[in-house]
Amino acid sequence: MQQTTCLNCNVPFTPGRNDQMFCSDKCGSAYWKLHGTTHTHKDLPHFNCKDCEQCGNQFWYNDYAERGGKRTPKFCSSRCRTRHFRAHPTSSSFAGTQYKARPFKTGDFRDSLHEPTRWNVQLAFTWIGLSMAVPQRAVHMHIRALNGLYHPDKNGGKEWPYLKIINAAWDYLKRNYYK
Repeated sequence: MQQTTCLNCNVPFTPGRNDQMFCSDKCGSAYWKLHGTTHTHKDLPHFNCKDCEQCGNQFWYNDYAERGGKRTPKFCSSRCRTRHFRAHPTSSSFAGTQYKARPFKTGDFRDSLHEPTRWNVQLAFTWIGLSMAVPQRAVHMHIRALNGLYHPDKNGGKEWPYLKIINAAWDYLKRNYYK
């Protein structure tokens, strides 16, 4: 990268990013205390135009958003971005686990449940298959019994698809409910 000069102390430095204006955080703080915060990336002129990949509307963006071609925006708003990733879950690294297909039906009540992306106490008890009124020792014994029945080492190498999820639910309960 080319060397630029710091706006506060006029010392030449090599920026880590294209839009870096100061040699250090101290210089940036000192400059903005003197001059105010009138210069932001929203104030830069919007010279570039692009079509939204979701809705097709044209939108304008500035060079700050481009970041050397690595972060060129694809969508006109966060609503369009969310709609796109919900409609195309496999095209994104943000695709949640609820979009994954189940390998097979087991005849268990858990077939109708979705694998959670975020745990809560009620959901953990639902996956384990017990009431919240059951004491910790009984839940622990139930988890041990399920592991004894369905663990691949004890089940002839067959993997039960819900064992990992039930163990994750038990870990969540130990960390957050039975402190």
